[in-house]
Amino acid sequence: MSVSVLSALGSRTFASLLRHPNYRLYFAGNGISFIGSWMQQIAAYWLILEITRSPVAVGTLALVQNVPVLVLVSGAVAELFSLRRIIIICESVLAVAAATLAVVAVTGKLEAWHLYALCLLQGSAMAVGAPAERLWVRGLL
Repeated sequence: MSVSVLSALGSRTFASLLRHPNYRLYFAGNGISFIGSWMQQIAAYWLILEITRSPVAVGTLALVQNVPVLVLVSGAVAELFSLRRIIIICESVLAVAAATLAVVAVTGKLEAWHLYALCLLQGSAMAVGAPAERLWVRGLL
């Protein structure tokens, strides 16, 4: 997006994007990352449905992915350690999990437990990484 487009959308809505070049990079990268994560989630739900033919398995997969958000005390973790380090580690874990899922799916060795384990890992990384990212963005602006 160009600066003129952003300024036309509203002075307060996108003010941080106009003032902070690093935030523009973060905003764009995060947008691309979210799109990839959503695509991966939909693919995982589709794969578990194809493997098990059970809508309950799809719901269970969603539950497994979101349980870490409820269980982990990740806000405290974000305050104890370096935000940059937490974000890098969590994004690396997400990338490795995505690559592992791709390799296992392409080789035809995919089983339901692979999806459950990878979604639990992804949910844990997201649960720890999200508060760290929010704290980092607050410090950036």
